[in-house]
Amino acid sequence: MTIMILFEQIPTEFPPFIYLVVCSHDEEGCMKGECETCKDRVLQLKPFETGQVINYEQWIKSTKETLSGTATDCFEKLVEQLPVFLHHTYIKRKQHHKFELDCKRAQTTPDTAVLQIDFAENYKYSEADSTQGYHWVNNQATVFTGYVWASNGCKSMVVISDCNEHTKHSVGFFLKTLILPKILEHQTTLKTLVIYSGGAASQFKSKYTLSHTMSL
Repeated sequence: MTIMILFEQIPTEFPPFIYLVVCSHDEEGCMKGECETCKDRVLQLKPFETGQVINYEQWIKSTKETLSGTATDCFEKLVEQLPVFLHHTYIKRKQHHKFELDCKRAQTTPDTAVLQIDFAENYKYSEADSTQGYHWVNNQATVFTGYVWASNGCKSMVVISDCNEHTKHSVGFFLKTLILPKILEHQTTLKTLVIYSGGAASQFKSKYTLSHTMSL
């Protein structure tokens, strides 16, 4: 939910808002609403109800929609969504911290590397000096990106393929036949490879992908 300037006591940016409603953003209990001290602290920010109808914005699936209601209506939606938002923020920050630690360790440990992978947006291309009819042909190429942190330096890689299927099978093929051999050329002493991706679960986090990764 977008926090708008409905009342002065609520910050318009989410970091100071989080600091205002929890004891500590580093404590899981606070961010999961289990802390007795701060679990209801947000209720202290309830606005004074004037009955005036206001407009506020809220993301519904992938669409930002404008809703109407009183300040109390908006505040109640904020309170309803706050537990999920705080827990998500806590997990995201812990994952980011772990990622940074792994990258630093990989740059000082000869047998360890960190690989970050994901699909980029498909690249559209056309042929030079093509006929007029070719103008309506929309050719695309899959772009699969990778970046490696290792003790002998960092390396970026990209796979460009005419296969436009972004599936678990594509991920397995790109990793085993193209990405991993390049990493082993770059890091000959590699024993541990830590793989990160923020991509879709169906592509990167299925049981097939996890099982296939173990056999790389």
